[in-house]
Amino acid sequence: NHYIKKVDVGLNGKEIIEHSISRQDNSESQTVTYLIPDAKITDTLSVEAYCSISGKLEKEIKVEAKE
Repeated sequence: NHYIKKVDVGLNGKEIIEHSISRQDNSESQTVTYLIPDAKITDTLSVEAYCSISGKLEKEIKVEAKE
């Protein structure tokens, strides 16, 4: 079975979290939540999620002011 086995989080190009996951919440998705107090407006967060079989998904998030 495919599942998310690891999530890495970076802040401005530097890895700050490496989270190994032994099982997924359900067969459709995995939700993780992280508190990142050092993130400031205009910073870039990067997230990489690794599949247990092969491949990964990468996304970047720009920190913006709360409206």
